[in-house]
Amino acid sequence: MSNKNSLNNNIINIVVSVLWLVFICIMISSIIIWEKTSDLIYILSGVIGALGILFNIYLLSKEKSRKNE
Repeated sequence: MSNKNSLNNNIINIVVSVLWLVFICIMISSIIIWEKTSDLIYILSGVIGALGILFNIYLLSKEKSRKNE
């Protein structure tokens, strides 16, 4: 059971790390596109996507802490 639990923790850690990278890339790219086009819809779509990623990171972290109890 310990091996399965550590594998789940490793998978969650990898997914959270990838989500943080995607979050940073989305924020940077939406700001760059917004600067080039001066259209507010690009920054709004970036913020909505970033909020979705942050919510997924929160859910995965909550699930990880629940599994450790």
